[in-house]
Amino acid sequence: MAKILIIDDDPDIAERLEQTLSHFSHVCHVCTKGIDGMLRLKEEAFDLVILDWEMPAISGLEILRNYRRDGGSAMILMLTGRDKAIDKTVGLNSGADDYLTKPFDTDEFLARVKALLRRKQ
Repeated sequence: MAKILIIDDDPDIAERLEQTLSHFSHVCHVCTKGIDGMLRLKEEAFDLVILDWEMPAISGLEILRNYRRDGGSAMILMLTGRDKAIDKTVGLNSGADDYLTKPFDTDEFLARVKALLRRKQ
């Protein structure tokens, strides 16, 4: 069982992720605003963060860079519609541990979550 933070401004996607991960006994917290997610990361420790890139006010990339700059060590899975090679490169070089583009296959998503949580252990 892992403690997972989902930061995605699309409530439907966030709810789908939460339901999928909760089914496997993970404890999930959802933030649909980037600023709320950033504050939550400062207040609590998480095993995994699922982070959308494109959000209003503050982007997932900014959240990621700030989190890593401040010493944050949770595994980060970027889950975004940005599918160009340069976007993937920027995301990974900014501190993401994995990168998955939307739309995504649920089985692949779960496999990536499991792999990241194994590395965290």
